[in-house]
Amino acid sequence: MYEYNNAIDILVTRFPEMKTAFSINEDEYIGLPYYFFESEFVKFIIDSANNKDEKRLYEIFEFIEDMLSKGNEEMVNLLEVAVVESLLSQQTVAMRSL
Repeated sequence: MYEYNNAIDILVTRFPEMKTAFSINEDEYIGLPYYFFESEFVKFIIDSANNKDEKRLYEIFEFIEDMLSKGNEEMVNLLEVAVVESLLSQQTVAMRSL
């Protein structure tokens, strides 16, 4: 089971590229997984999409799906709010600019 208290550690372990983003602003992110996931993980997902990195996107969404199915209630809420809702709002902004 994925625990909310370990959310950032789980993410940076699964995607080592995220360690740099965390370490640069570690003081801002400690104890604030919502902030880290929304500001850094969502950016990582969008960058992967913009780069058309299908392999990376598959890994990302496989990871999210696994965390949603095996995470505690707080972890699921973190993903739904900080990631899914953020991606949907980014899509809405992009659609308005067309």
